[in-house]
Amino acid sequence: MNLKLMGLAFLLGISTTAAHAACNALTDVAGATNSGDEAVAKHLAADGDKAGCNSDDLALIDRIAALATFNRIVSAVGAGANLDGFESELQGVITETAAPWQVLDALGDINRDRRNYEAAARYYQMALEDSDNRLDGAGCRLYRPP
Repeated sequence: MNLKLMGLAFLLGISTTAAHAACNALTDVAGATNSGDEAVAKHLAADGDKAGCNSDDLALIDRIAALATFNRIVSAVGAGANLDGFESELQGVITETAAPWQVLDALGDINRDRRNYEAAARYYQMALEDSDNRLDGAGCRLYRPP
């Protein structure tokens, strides 16, 4: 199965302005993800010092850590690996950290290729809804599994 993933290969940066300066974990997890250090990104999301982080920051930390895993999977698929082989890992990302639209879209692709169109449509719809979420100062509207 030769799939094209639309995704975020690297985070282009997290603002380090005064608004985020108090949450060092946010810039640390972005740095780990940008450098390809998935283990550090996951560790920071799970056990890092989150002093000074607000609820939006905490949600972004989890999402950025999830993208560290997604980026590795994108690289592997780009090098010829089969996306289908990463399904359980992508499901794990959703339950362990967060469900950014890129992960949901990849799960939709897996199910589409299996001709499980109902599941594919559900994942694609969740991806579309997640991609439309915005930080509005009143909190994130982020998909989290039940």
